[in-house]
Amino acid sequence: MNFFLSTKSMRKLQNKNLCKSSRQFPNSVFSFNNLPNEILCRILSHVLIADLLLLYTIPSLNMMVVNELISRFKKCQLGIRLYFDQEARWRYTLDMKLQLVKYNRNTPRLYFIPMASTRNEMRFYTSKILRRPFLYKVCLISTYDDLSTLPENLLNKSLPLTIKQSNKRLYSSTTTTTTTVALGYGVSETPYQVTKSRPGERWIQPCVFECDLDWLCQTKSTLDKWFDLLPHCKPTRRKMTDLHFTRTEKLPSESPGQVAEIGIYSSYDDQTIPRYKTDTSILIPNLIVR
Repeated sequence: MNFFLSTKSMRKLQNKNLCKSSRQFPNSVFSFNNLPNEILCRILSHVLIADLLLLYTIPSLNMMVVNELISRFKKCQLGIRLYFDQEARWRYTLDMKLQLVKYNRNTPRLYFIPMASTRNEMRFYTSKILRRPFLYKVCLISTYDDLSTLPENLLNKSLPLTIKQSNKRLYSSTTTTTTTVALGYGVSETPYQVTKSRPGERWIQPCVFECDLDWLCQTKSTLDKWFDLLPHCKPTRRKMTDLHFTRTEKLPSESPGQVAEIGIYSSYDDQTIPRYKTDTSILIPNLIVR
C-alpha cells in the first residue's frame, strides 16, 4: 500500500528523529572545540582582521588568534601608523612594522620599528610661544583588508614629545587602565652645514613603539558604530602602500592682527663673514593683538 503523508506530518517525523538522535549521540552537535587545532588554524588564516579581533576575546581561541595576528604582522600584511602634530601646522605620518615579540605573563609585548627612514625629514621646533609636538593618533593598517570598522584612534590621550634637549634618546609613555604604551625617539640639532628654516629647529627620529597586543585589539564603541551608519560618516583609512612616510606643512595666512615671530638665518657676503638677518615673514596664527 502506498501512504501519502502531508508536509506537516513529515516535519513532525523529522523532529522526532532529531530528538532521538540527540539523545543517543549527545556530542554530535557541531562545535569549534571539537575540531583539531590544525583545522582551526587553517580557518583563521582566511578570516578578516576585523573578525580576528572579535575572536580574540574567546578564551578557547585566544592563543591561536594571537599566533595568527603575529604572523600577519611579520608578513607585513598588518602594521600600525603613527600621527605626529605640532600647532596643527607641521604634521607627519609614519608606518611601522613588527620587529620583536616578548611574552610577559602570557601577554605578548610588541615592538615596532619604522618601515622607512625619517632622518632629515621629521622636523619640529622648540620655542616659548609654540606648544610641544605630540603623538596624537595610532591606528592599525593593512595591505588588503578594510579596517574602517575598527577604532580610528587607539590612544586615549596624546603623547607629548620633549625636544628641548638635543642629542639624546628619549621615551614618552602613557598608562591606560590595562597597559602602558611607549614611544622611543632620538632628538638632534640641525647640522651646521644645513640652513635652519626657523630658530629652535630639532630633527626627530622615531626608533621604537611598544605596546601590548591587548591594546591593539580594541573595538569600536556602540556610539561610534551608530555614527558609522549615518550617510557619509563612515571613515576611510589609507591602506598600507609603498608610501610609508608623509609630511604636510600648513603655512600661516597673512591676515592683520597676528604676531610676527622673528626668525634668524645666516647669510654670507662677499668676504664670507657670517652675519645674521631677521625675517619677519613668518607669522604665528591665532595670536591676536589686543
